[in-house]
Amino acid sequence: MSRFTVPADLAPKAAARPILSTAKATPQILAVFLTPLVALISLSPIEVNAQQESIILEQEASWRVPDSLAPTRLFVGPEGTVLVYAEGSRGFVILDHDLSPIHEGSLPNTLSPVALIPLANAEIEILIRQPPAIARVSTDGELQQLSHIRIPGETLDAAYTPSLGWAALFKSPDGSLTIGFQKQSSDSWVYLPLAEISAPTQSSVYVTATKNAVVLTWADAPHSVYVVSHHTGQSTAFVRRGPIVSDSDSISPNGLPLAPWVSLPTVWLGDAYLQTISDTGSDRRVLVQYDAQGVETTRRHINIPLAFSAGVPDDDGGTVWGARRLNSLEITRYRWRRTRR
Repeated sequence: MSRFTVPADLAPKAAARPILSTAKATPQILAVFLTPLVALISLSPIEVNAQQESIILEQEASWRVPDSLAPTRLFVGPEGTVLVYAEGSRGFVILDHDLSPIHEGSLPNTLSPVALIPLANAEIEILIRQPPAIARVSTDGELQQLSHIRIPGETLDAAYTPSLGWAALFKSPDGSLTIGFQKQSSDSWVYLPLAEISAPTQSSVYVTATKNAVVLTWADAPHSVYVVSHHTGQSTAFVRRGPIVSDSDSISPNGLPLAPWVSLPTVWLGDAYLQTISDTGSDRRVLVQYDAQGVETTRRHINIPLAFSAGVPDDDGGTVWGARRLNSLEITRYRWRRTRR
């Protein structure tokens, strides 16, 4: 059994403010769509305690977002580059591993991205919603290549990894779900039905890619999470001890509904997962940790605008990206590692 420990010096000095407009999300290589729920406030290391080990997160870099950008999405590429995208203006900034700007531009008006990924060759690959296609654009925003694809319905969300290529979730007109996996280095896709998944049909859903599977997280209650095998399409529901949000958290004393609770994408940490469920009307958060089999191991209620947005594990721990607002919006990168006592 593990538990989350939040240092006392992380207590907020003022009420949280929405930092970005609502959007969807996904990672490894990692696409994470920033939402008005996320504000990583910590300046000192964060420690997550377990029985005989601790997970330490230490800030490595940050970048102040210009007021003119108003980003809604953040995507982490294969070389650790970060693409910050503003859906309204279609503008983007690409940051290097140290979160220093190296490119900026805007996408063509003809493209409607579901997800984007910054590549190592100064290009951006985009999964386009309509008409369904995969596009390559230069960092100057010029269209270089366009390959149309046939899909089994509306594209809800997608994620990309170098090992799997694109993975996307589709909804057919009858409401049924299909997961699609691109055959790497080709225009061919494999589509697998997800008939056993039961989740809110109108809720936003986020796709997170792991080494050999994808994780699907529904934003709205009951904030369902499933892992889907890349090889078989078999889905497994994450198991929780009980509801995340009680009726008292959703209804005010006068009987009126409060601001909704919304889940961020579930973060893959190699041998564990972390889900953040946020109250959009306050600083309240619920951090839920799952083991490698998707079984809840610990749950922590906090009153701090704190969330972890995306993670890529490695042999020594991994990296976590997110956003925080102190006096202004910042993109942050943390290094996480395990230490035994």
